[in-house]
Amino acid sequence: MNRKMRLPRIVWGTALIFMVATPAMAMDGFNTSSAYVGLGGGRSENKDLGNDKDNAWRAFVGYDFNKFFALEAGYVDLGTTESGSTNARIRGPELVGILSLPVTDEFAIFAKGGAHRLETKTSNPFGSSTDRDTRATYGAGLKYAFNNNVSVRGELERFEVSNNNTNLVSASLVFHFK
Repeated sequence: MNRKMRLPRIVWGTALIFMVATPAMAMDGFNTSSAYVGLGGGRSENKDLGNDKDNAWRAFVGYDFNKFFALEAGYVDLGTTESGSTNARIRGPELVGILSLPVTDEFAIFAKGGAHRLETKTSNPFGSSTDRDTRATYGAGLKYAFNNNVSVRGELERFEVSNNNTNLVSASLVFHFK
């Protein structure tokens, strides 16, 4: 699929997230006590560059519209992958919607999807280049709330990048402003 076909899907996907968020805001009211921040780390794996793995981290802010839907903006650094003498460092912002299915008051399963604007800096003995691309990101995970203010989550997320798709397995600590 060419690049011209990908951007409209991301635009439509982001529009869908906001169409779902608007009724959610109207149902519960917009309130800063539903905001949260988080920090996480994990391991990225790039199958396109020889199954190379590296440490990765993420930071994010979000808003729980209700117990089923949240909107989150974050920054992710997927580390550096290597294939022979070529290195690629991947990082940048993302915007995702999160749909949760509460299993108990403390435990939930979630799916997420949205868009990222990752920067890939590639270098090899012949030079270097920087590419910025807006593409889809999606994933799923589990979250557990210790109390109203602190929760943890584990997730698997896929970042589609031009010839460089990367998976991220991560754990995050989340602080809620309740």
